[in-house]
Amino acid sequence: MANKDLSKLKSKYDNFEMKPKKETPLKKSETKVSASKRRFLAKLEDELFSEFTSTDWIMYFQKKYQEANNRSYVIVGKKAWSIEHSIYKSLMKDFTPKDIKLLIDFIFDSNQDIMPKLQAGSYLFSAKWIQGVYQSALLWQTGDYKTKAEINKEKYQSSILEKRNREWIKNDELIEKTNEPKVLPKRRKKGKITF
Repeated sequence: MANKDLSKLKSKYDNFEMKPKKETPLKKSETKVSASKRRFLAKLEDELFSEFTSTDWIMYFQKKYQEANNRSYVIVGKKAWSIEHSIYKSLMKDFTPKDIKLLIDFIFDSNQDIMPKLQAGSYLFSAKWIQGVYQSALLWQTGDYKTKAEINKEKYQSSILEKRNREWIKNDELIEKTNEPKVLPKRRKKGKITF
């Protein structure tokens, strides 16, 4: 009786296929990529910066931020996204794609001291910051950019006077010989106001 029941069960499940095990989650490098990200990566690979939209520039900024800091640049909320888009749209009106790329590269690839790379954001390209950042980026491109520390060091180095002969070094040629005693200026007495 038991054999008959087992044979019925076997025949019933012969055509049954085992379900595959659950798929393992994808690694970070294998995650799904959105269509806009794929378009951005294709443009970036072909270096078609002239075809970048504001979204592409945001993604380029995020990519450079991640390369520099090993953490992602996260934009949270619709308002933050709209602010980012408005910044890059104004940049696209006023600057060429080559200049925008130069600005982003300057922030993350140079030794700039405008803002630490970890605290850098797209706000550096807003109206209050853009002229200073752009001038510094142009200097960096030509190789003339100097950080504040380098400028201060140069100022300090130039302010040190050459060693001169002091009065305690006896050198007959340097010392004027006169018979007249030196007259010191009169000292003003404290407490009196003179006009």
